[in-house]
Amino acid sequence: MYSVNDQQIDFILNDIRRRGVEMEDLQSNLLDHICCIVEQNLESGGNFEDFYNKTIPKFFKHELWEIEEETILLLTYKNYYTMKKAMIYGGVFSLSLIALGTTFKIFHWPGAAISLLLGFFILCFVFFPSALYLNYTSSKKGLGINFTAFTGGTILMLGVLFKVMHWPGSPVLLIFGFGILLGVFVPLLLLSKLREDLSSKEKMTYTLGAFGVIPFGAATLFKIMHWPGAGPLLILGSFLLIVLFIPMYTNMQIKANRMNPGQFVFVITLSMYAVVLTCLLAMNVSKHVLESFSRDEVDNTVIVKYFEKKKARLLSEMQTDSTATSQAENNKKISESANKTKELIHSLQLDLISAVEGVDKTTAQDLLAHPNLIIRLDNYDIVTLLMLNEQNNKASVLKTAIENYRTEALKAVSNNELMTNKIKVLLNTDDKIEPENKMSWEENNFYHSPLISTLVRLSEMEKNICLIETQVLTLKN
Repeated sequence: MYSVNDQQIDFILNDIRRRGVEMEDLQSNLLDHICCIVEQNLESGGNFEDFYNKTIPKFFKHELWEIEEETILLLTYKNYYTMKKAMIYGGVFSLSLIALGTTFKIFHWPGAAISLLLGFFILCFVFFPSALYLNYTSSKKGLGINFTAFTGGTILMLGVLFKVMHWPGSPVLLIFGFGILLGVFVPLLLLSKLREDLSSKEKMTYTLGAFGVIPFGAATLFKIMHWPGAGPLLILGSFLLIVLFIPMYTNMQIKANRMNPGQFVFVITLSMYAVVLTCLLAMNVSKHVLESFSRDEVDNTVIVKYFEKKKARLLSEMQTDSTATSQAENNKKISESANKTKELIHSLQLDLISAVEGVDKTTAQDLLAHPNLIIRLDNYDIVTLLMLNEQNNKASVLKTAIENYRTEALKAVSNNELMTNKIKVLLNTDDKIEPENKMSWEENNFYHSPLISTLVRLSEMEKNICLIETQVLTLKN
């Protein structure tokens, strides 16, 4: 086994320095590595210089200093590869978890909330930061653009999460998220493109794209918030994006040989998505359907008033009938329980209209009397939040009130089988049980139920209560 002496060590070190390696740590590592190779492979008494001259070229392609340059690059971009992996894995995992959580939520399976929370957390705080870091690192410019993209995108995604989970605060987050992206990020991105050395046609194409994204995004926000003007904005944005920008941009990229078939397929798929999204956003609950619900609400109100008048007449007749004293106490209990339940229903209707429309109780009372004047008839998220809130479940309170009234009514007609069956049917609060799914009475009536159908459903309950009340009052002991 060959043994390297001090003179040979100095020779190797000086040659490494002469070849352009200046980092001391790298010099020491190379020296140790070369000495180990010499001692392990050179026979005792062999020619050191010849063996060294044959060994040193194995460390580089052209010059030894290249290894120092590669080391500097690895040290400089050591976070680059970590962030790239974080972006890839974060994107895949977040998309998978959000898709899984959405599926579970649609079918009311347990675990939807955890999956959605984890998916949106990874999306906002792993995927977005890593993707924007890589984008900034590769270009070393556009810090403001990347920062606004991260801020606006994160706030928007949190707003979507709050909207899906029916948590309070989603309107504020959505407004701020869309505002930052459409009002700051898109203009900054357009300005950066216009500053580049591009042809007038390319600049016009990017300008059309920006002016298409802004009204299209604003239309999405207006649609979510049920603000007027969403339709015209959607038409304008769709025209600028789908009819003008996408064809012009695709043609520009193909002529410049900057688009391969895979990218073209992606553009076409994105265009199809934009068209489908436009159709979905434009699809309101049919106006005729909403009008039908409004008419049902008015009809129910008229029927309730009829039963109230009939009840008042029956109670007046009983007060003048001296033989009805034994029945008077039972009738009083029935009326008190019915009135209590009807007051709760009326209060819930006013609370719903007030919360959805953002008006006071007086205005809500006027809108309840004229439901066709309600603007956000198809809103369901506020209805779900208000009726099925875990801390204050108003649907459960209503169910308890109906059950208490049903108990009083059944006591009063215990000897009448026909009336007993009618009460059980009209005041049924059983859970909905199917072979593949079980839904509580509260969820079946109020989960994702639009405002107008919820008002009609509540009025139906009130009508049934009045019907039973008047029929019980007409019974003779």
